[in-house]
Amino acid sequence: MSQRKKKREQRQLVAELIRFLRTGKRESIVIEDYFDLTNMSQKWTKEKKSLLYSGLERTNALSISRSQHEKSVTVRDIDYPNGRSITVTYTRMEAKLLV
Repeated sequence: MSQRKKKREQRQLVAELIRFLRTGKRESIVIEDYFDLTNMSQKWTKEKKSLLYSGLERTNALSISRSQHEKSVTVRDIDYPNGRSITVTYTRMEAKLLV
């Protein structure tokens, strides 16, 4: 995909996110939640997700914040057949409309 086409696709994906926020009367949304909510209307491939994240880095129309979160996950292995709990740290990106 050419650079021009990528930039156009990035702008389009960011515009769709802004439209989603305005029509849903939301001020902000976690990007992973956006993927889950729009998965029926849009097929989110790795490439499309990457383009959206790149577009969010470049846009001035939204305020983007990142925060680290932790969650407990139960995993099973041979030594712990009933499972054991581990803590996973992940980065969450949130987009907020600039009013």
